[in-house]
Amino acid sequence: MNVYMSIIKKKIILLIAIIGLSVLSSCGFLINDHGEIIDYKKILFINDSQHPIMVAGWFDENPDSLINFKLVFGPQPNLLDKINPNETYLRNAIPLTMENQFYYSFIILREESMDKYSREELIENKIYDYWYVFSYEDLKEMNFEVHFTGGDELDRFRKD
Repeated sequence: MNVYMSIIKKKIILLIAIIGLSVLSSCGFLINDHGEIIDYKKILFINDSQHPIMVAGWFDENPDSLINFKLVFGPQPNLLDKINPNETYLRNAIPLTMENQFYYSFIILREESMDKYSREELIENKIYDYWYVFSYEDLKEMNFEVHFTGGDELDRFRKD
């Protein structure tokens, strides 16, 4: 009976550990180099245009840093996600800290561009239709929601 109870206790402890890790991994925080917890926000990119678009997003300390297109159009999985009209793309935003300032960038390709160019041309020529760069403060002012209509409402964030 003691052996049986020991096995059950070990399985319960393992189950509790797995549940605990699952809960922690789903929480919205990161730990910096100093062991401090940093909260982060989710960014919603909403396609309010009438056309499907392809979107890739990334973080960088340099707002002028364009993403590596081999990653964007790489073999599976790639960083490009399709967003249909009235759908949402979700990514995590890292807040400003005393040590680092991160920018969040999106490149957008219309379906016509994806159809017009080969994967190799897109990578080699770094082809995109829109490139937007947001600071944490920009995103905060927008309530962490970026609405893309295909118009000029986001021009102040446009890099091209």
